[in-house]
Amino acid sequence: MKGNFFTRMLLMLAIFMTAMYFMNMITPPPAATETATDQTPPTLTNAPAAPSAQSASANAAPPPAAAATVYDHIVVRRDQFVATFTTRGGALKNYQLTQFFDRPANEEREPLTLIAEMAPEATSLKLTRAVLPPVNGVGAVLEFGNDNWQLVAAPKDCGFDGIEATDEQLIFAAVRGDLRVRHIYDFSPVVADGKNNFGFRHWFVFENLGDAPFRVNSLEIAGAAGIVPDDRDRNFGLLKAVSGYYTGKNSVSREENDNGDFASKAEFSHPQPRTAWSGFTNRFFASFLLVAPAQAEHTLAAKFTRLNVAEEFLAAHPRWQDLFRDHPQQGRASLVVAGFSLPPRSATKREFLYYGGPLDDDIAAKFSPAIDDIATFSWAFLKPISNLLLFVLEYIAVVTRNYGWAIVLLTVAVKATLHPLTRKSMKAQKGMQKIQPLLKEIKEKYKNNPQKQQQETVRIFKENGVNPVGGCLPILLQMPIFFALYGVFARCFAVRQEAFIPGWIDDLSHPDTLYTVHNVPILGALNLNPLPLLYLALQFIHMSMMPKSADPQMQSQQRIMKLMPIAFVFIFYNMPSGLVLYFAVQSLLTIVEYLMMKVTKEDEPTITDGGVKIVDAKVVPAGKGFKRGK
Repeated sequence: MKGNFFTRMLLMLAIFMTAMYFMNMITPPPAATETATDQTPPTLTNAPAAPSAQSASANAAPPPAAAATVYDHIVVRRDQFVATFTTRGGALKNYQLTQFFDRPANEEREPLTLIAEMAPEATSLKLTRAVLPPVNGVGAVLEFGNDNWQLVAAPKDCGFDGIEATDEQLIFAAVRGDLRVRHIYDFSPVVADGKNNFGFRHWFVFENLGDAPFRVNSLEIAGAAGIVPDDRDRNFGLLKAVSGYYTGKNSVSREENDNGDFASKAEFSHPQPRTAWSGFTNRFFASFLLVAPAQAEHTLAAKFTRLNVAEEFLAAHPRWQDLFRDHPQQGRASLVVAGFSLPPRSATKREFLYYGGPLDDDIAAKFSPAIDDIATFSWAFLKPISNLLLFVLEYIAVVTRNYGWAIVLLTVAVKATLHPLTRKSMKAQKGMQKIQPLLKEIKEKYKNNPQKQQQETVRIFKENGVNPVGGCLPILLQMPIFFALYGVFARCFAVRQEAFIPGWIDDLSHPDTLYTVHNVPILGALNLNPLPLLYLALQFIHMSMMPKSADPQMQSQQRIMKLMPIAFVFIFYNMPSGLVLYFAVQSLLTIVEYLMMKVTKEDEPTITDGGVKIVDAKVVPAGKGFKRGK
């Protein structure tokens, strides 16, 4: 009886102590005072309490809190994206766009993946580290990126039992001594119309739970850890590291590095105050970490670190192996953010947005004005031309409902606009051919008097209204249009996976490969792309219609010009089919234009010498090869 009594007392005492212990573990600390301008979300009842560890304001980095349950597959589904998160770093590990696909409609395809965990711990959107002030010349760094955070709350549709359910928020928490950090993702729409919500808001809340001031010198916030390429033939940049920084109240300038910089540098940065965003682009999409505009004053630089794609990742994703074959380097984009000083029992927060969507100015601008100019088609000075051509192209496509026909009609519009210059060019070419006998005569007559020869040559040009560079002027004026169009068809999101002739031109942003011949000696594989060959045939027809010059020097130049289309075929062969279609249609229209001018005998030049009309000129010894008449 006595033994039973003491046994029961000890058991009751053990139960009491256990209950007190767990009550102490779940009792929240006193409410913190928010120092940021925006209201901090309320402290949740199951947030971890601060352990009785050494104050983080001291020189040593405190140990992490007790291990939390690992959740490695937290899936948030929205209309525009599916995002997968993990408690490892409280980070994003996979981001997929539901409205876009990795291949055209005529092929087996999957929703487009923009972010994937390409290497161990290569996750995105996480607090990597907090740098503390040095003490006696030695500093401490609080590492957060690879530790397991506690899952505090998740949206209802994630379906977690025992985790607080929210409408739109996913919340992680981690503790280091007196510093508690909560990472809060908010999936409520960023764009009012609900159609272009390619991303979400998120922020970090930093709370000082101690009785002493807490100081952090700087923070490093990881943005995108790489970006999955979206160009199967690898003719264009698969990866570009980009950052933007405020140069005025609303104006943003940018810096960028291409894939080759990751091959040569393990790390580089864009040290610009008031950095607005950093991240990566592939050919048609962007993955950016943006600072909330009101907090841009806190950002110090964009930082990029090389990230090598793991062999295990490629083995698990054979569909992507070709994409990474020539470009194994990827990178992590981060923002370096200024630190803060927290009084006891106070808090502050740093706010961000994540944009993962099309590399399109209109779509991105609706998400945030800071990225309203992210699409680059060519050199900056050509962007107005590119934008104008793209505007016309998209306007026509709305009517035709087919970008192929839109390109054809755009070509007609450009050709009609340039017709006056083309007509002058043809007249100048004919004029140059007809005055060749006169120039030959002058050269023979004044071969010992170069000054007189020059004067007479200029007189002949002026008298007959012939400009020796007049034939080149339309070509020179078309060069900006050529480069602007090249950029539009190479990188314009609007033409991505747009078909023109099913079974042949299935994607205007890629070559029009009709058939692939495998096991070709030396080449390995050879694609049959008919459009460049059609362009070559049209150019040969056009060249054959040009008048033949009797001048041996001009004949030599004409022979060289006939070789130019062959050179252009090699240039065009693996170009986007939309661009080659433009030039093929332009060649066809040039032939039609020439035939019309020939039938109507339009702009046939009249050649004179000192007021005397030249008839039936031929290049032979001076004065003997042509008739002079009235």
